[in-house]
Amino acid sequence: MDVLERFAETLNLEEPEVLDHLRAFIEWYVGSESEFIPSSGDDVALRTYLMQMKMSGASAKSQGEQVASLRRFYDWAESAGFLPDYHPFTEFSIDRPFLTREQIRRRKEIFSGSSEEREISRLRALNQLAEQLNRSSDVQTTLTAALETLVSLMSLQTAWAFLLPTASSPLVSVSVSSSDRFSLAATCGLPPGLEKNDRHHLKDVKLCHCQFVMLNGNLKRAVNIVECTRLQQAARDNGDNQGLMFHASVPIIASGQPLGIMNVATQDWHPPGHVSFRAQGGAWPPHCVAGTPGARFHPGVDASRVDLIVSKAARPEADAYSGFEGTALAADLRGRGVKRIFVCGLATDYCVRATALDGRREGLEVVVVEDAVRAVDLKEGDGARALEEMRRAGCRMARSGDIAG
Repeated sequence: MDVLERFAETLNLEEPEVLDHLRAFIEWYVGSESEFIPSSGDDVALRTYLMQMKMSGASAKSQGEQVASLRRFYDWAESAGFLPDYHPFTEFSIDRPFLTREQIRRRKEIFSGSSEEREISRLRALNQLAEQLNRSSDVQTTLTAALETLVSLMSLQTAWAFLLPTASSPLVSVSVSSSDRFSLAATCGLPPGLEKNDRHHLKDVKLCHCQFVMLNGNLKRAVNIVECTRLQQAARDNGDNQGLMFHASVPIIASGQPLGIMNVATQDWHPPGHVSFRAQGGAWPPHCVAGTPGARFHPGVDASRVDLIVSKAARPEADAYSGFEGTALAADLRGRGVKRIFVCGLATDYCVRATALDGRREGLEVVVVEDAVRAVDLKEGDGARALEEMRRAGCRMARSGDIAG
């Protein structure tokens, strides 16, 4: 009796859709001819499958039903002894959307100045990338140039690329040894943990999550790998990964054939020892430190209704009160056609004030929710003065009861 039949015996007759959902996932994952055995490492495949459902236009209701069916199956698989290491749904947040809120962070806006100046900077960056690639004489040099340029221009920390033997040609100066094994082709800015022992963890021939999904033909667009297998192995080997936890995997495909994978990784959140903390001469006690409860959103926040998350002041030497400062928020809002923003939170006389004023400078209609903000009032009256300054700048004031729903 195969796994699917054993699971089917636990279902009621009125639940045929659960099996339909599971069959669809198995068909996508391993095909109809191969035996499917659930494992703890299926989290990457689950997230990629759900992302492709979303990209193909599946409704939120349909995605929710699929998630519920898959969770039910993996709950059973855990009880049946198929998941000795961990349960994909409890180790990672697959219910919404593909990463946990703590793991999704917007990259800081690395181009400064007005919107026109930032646009010019981006075009120059693209031209620089094009120049580097056009100078490349072979695939490996091209990959190295691409990684170095991306890391530099996008303010990333590290990147590495693998190639398959199918990419081998007289132009590729990378040795490969078997028909289904990736070879490390290019790197940039590796942390000590991955450099250790002649890059042992990157050169390990054992397939990592993203490589396995690609060989199955299911990695066709960029996807976040929540826990990188190789970074995990390096950490267990007491390697210094410089805070890196996950990476984004970008498939390299030509003429419909997979050639390899490009991975880029970064760390997020406010670092310990931030310039705004009192111990470093700043005005505030430590707050929102990466990896601590203080960096998380309040549990009362309905995360399913959040479409965009922006992190600011993520570098130890740079502070930022405004949500627009050093971030891509303005560009994101324009890209979504947003004309009006509602500002709330802490603190009225600092982050709320700065964000509201910058919103006006970006040409947005700004509404400050008065009963959803609070002032620090380091100097008595700071909060009241901040509200008045926002009013003079054209911000409207409203109460939550006036805008709810």
